[in-house]
Amino acid sequence: MKINMLVKVELSNDRDYYFNDDRVKQIVSLLISESNSALFTEIINVINNVFDLASLDDKMPSLYGAYWEYENLDEYGRILYAIYRDHCHSNLRGAVLEKLIYELVNTKYRDENNLSISCNVLIDNWKSEKTVDVFYYSNIVCSGETYECKVNPLNLECNHIQNLKDIYIKSNKKIDAYFASFASTKAIDLKIRDLGIQLGGIGIIGRENLLNIAKIE
Repeated sequence: MKINMLVKVELSNDRDYYFNDDRVKQIVSLLISESNSALFTEIINVINNVFDLASLDDKMPSLYGAYWEYENLDEYGRILYAIYRDHCHSNLRGAVLEKLIYELVNTKYRDENNLSISCNVLIDNWKSEKTVDVFYYSNIVCSGETYECKVNPLNLECNHIQNLKDIYIKSNKKIDAYFASFASTKAIDLKIRDLGIQLGGIGIIGRENLLNIAKIE
C-alpha cells in the first residue's frame, strides 16, 4: 500500500464571491455562536426549505412566534431578508452551507493554510473529475477530508457521489469524503436510494450531525 502521496489542490475561485459575502459571513457567525440552540436547527431548516422571498414572508410570522425569546432573532431576520432579496439568493444559500462546514473543519484542525474551497483534488498524477466544495489535507499526518455540499439533496447527482468515491479510493482511503446538506439524513438517504447509487465508504452529513464535523476523533 502506498504510504506517501503528493496531494495538491487546483483552486476554481468560482465560489469566492459568494463565500466571502458579508451576509454569508454574518449568518454563519451567528449560527456558530449558538450552535447548541433550537434556533440553530430552525434557521438551517428555513434555508433548506425556503426557496424564494415570498416563501420567506410566509415563514417569518411562525418563526417569530416560536422563537421570540432569542435575542439574535431580529438579526437573523435582517440577514435572511438581505439574502433572499438578492437575485443570487440560491448561490448565497449554498455559500452559507459551504462556509459553515469550512468553519467547522477549521475549528477541528486549526490549520487554515491546508483548507480550501471549490477546488479540484490532485493526488500524484491524478486529478478529480469535478471540484469539491470544501477540502482539507495535512501532509504531516497524511490524512484529510472533503465535502460536496448541497443545501437540499434534490440537487444531488450521481457524478457528485462518484467524484467523492474517486477521491476516497485514489487517496487509499486517507481522505474521508462526505456529502453534506441542510436536509435530514433521512431525506439524503431517500435521494441516494432514488438515484440507485452505492455510497462505497462515503459519509452522509445532515442537519442532525452537522456539528460532529468539528469533533476530533
